[in-house]
Amino acid sequence: NNLTTMIENSEDLETWEISLIQTVGLFGLYFTFFSGLAMDRFGPLKVVIVGAILVIVGYIIMAISSYFSSGLMVTLLVIGYGIVGIGSGTGFMCAMGASLTILPSHPGLAVSLPGMCMSLSMAFTIFVENRYTSFKDCPYDCWAGAVMSLVVVFGIIYTLGILFVFCSKFFLDKEKKKMAPETSLPVIQDLESEKDLQENAPIKQGTKPLSPKESILIFFNVFYWVLYFGFFCGIAYGLLIVTQTTRLWQYFTDPDNSASTISILFSFANATASLVVGPFSDLLVRKGFLSRSRFIAVYFIGCASVLLLLSTLLLTEPNG
Repeated sequence: NNLTTMIENSEDLETWEISLIQTVGLFGLYFTFFSGLAMDRFGPLKVVIVGAILVIVGYIIMAISSYFSSGLMVTLLVIGYGIVGIGSGTGFMCAMGASLTILPSHPGLAVSLPGMCMSLSMAFTIFVENRYTSFKDCPYDCWAGAVMSLVVVFGIIYTLGILFVFCSKFFLDKEKKKMAPETSLPVIQDLESEKDLQENAPIKQGTKPLSPKESILIFFNVFYWVLYFGFFCGIAYGLLIVTQTTRLWQYFTDPDNSASTISILFSFANATASLVVGPFSDLLVRKGFLSRSRFIAVYFIGCASVLLLLSTLLLTEPNG
C-alpha cells in the first residue's frame, strides 16, 4: 500500500491501474498451490531459494519499469508485482511447512509464527522504503530507488538466512553421525527379502506426499472453498479498512504519511492477532472446548459478517 501510493502520486496513474497492480500482487501472494506441490516434491529449502530469487527479480523488474512510458510501465509493474507476490507466497508456504514439521503437536502456534513474521514484514518493508526516501528527500518521485533498496536489503537477508540454514544442517548432520552407535559386527541382509519388505510395508499416513493428480482433487472439496471464501473475506475486510479510512487517518495523522501509518499499524495489529489466536486455538482444542474445524468456521463467519457490515455501510453512505 505504501509503495503503490508512492507510484500513484509520482506517475499520476489511474485508480484502476493501481487496483490492477495490487490485485495481481495479492493473487500471486495467496495462490500457493503449485508452490506447495513443489515443496512436497523437492523439500522446503530448495523451493524457498527459488522464492527468494523470484522476489529479487520481481523488484528489479518494478524498478526498471520507471524508465518506460506509462503503458509499458504499468505492464511491467503488474508483472513485477505478480512475481514478487509468487515469491513471497512461496517463501511463506515453506516457512509454514517447516514450522508445522518442528511443532506438530501445536499446529496453531506453528501457523501463527510464520503468519506473525509475514505481517511484520510489511512494516519492515515500509521502514526500508521510508528510510531511503527520507535520505533522498523525495517522498514519491524516487520510488524506483526505494525498490532497489529493497533488492539490496532483502538480498542480504536472504543470503544470510540460507547460509545459516545450510550451515546448521551441516553441523546437525555431523553431530548425528558422531552420536550414531557403532558396531563391529557386519550387517548381513538378504537382498530379496529386504526388497520384498520394502514393497509390502504399509505407508504411514502423512509420510508420502500427494501426487499432482491427487492434489488437484482438493478443488472438488466443498470445505476447501468454504475456507477459501472465508480467507478471502478476512483479507478483503482488512483491505477495506486500510483503503476506505484514508481520510480519517489523514485527519488524525500527517496527510503525507497516512499510507505508511495505516500500513504499519495494520501490520502490527495483524501480527499481534496471529500470535494470540494460534496458541489460543491450541488451548481450546486441547481442553476440548472447540474442535479446530469449528474454530476456523466461527472465525471465518466473523470475517464474512464484518465484510458484509462494511459493504452495507459503504452502500448506504458511499461518501461519508
